[in-house]
Amino acid sequence: MPHLKGAKHPLPKRRADIICYAKDVHPTEPFYPLLLIECKAVKLTARMRNQVEGYNHFLKAHYIALVNAEEVQFGWFDHLKAEYQWINRFVGYNDLISAVKIK
Repeated sequence: MPHLKGAKHPLPKRRADIICYAKDVHPTEPFYPLLLIECKAVKLTARMRNQVEGYNHFLKAHYIALVNAEEVQFGWFDHLKAEYQWINRFVGYNDLISAVKIK
């Protein structure tokens, strides 16, 4: 992950299930994480949300999602409320890109 080179703090030894990158969504990086997805085989819990939020603390993707075979939880960090907001559906790619695209 090129945008993490030179990080001031050691990065944790974690692995994300799926990271979707996009072009032109960051002012200095040509490709940048748009969406981080954590996949689970069991019912989704608040603890799992905390896990994916923690992963994203380092990755800094614009959006995160937690999924299993039956559920979707899609989130983003609301800077005004200083917390993640969650909905129970995916947002379309074009909507994600248009919300973060650098003009």
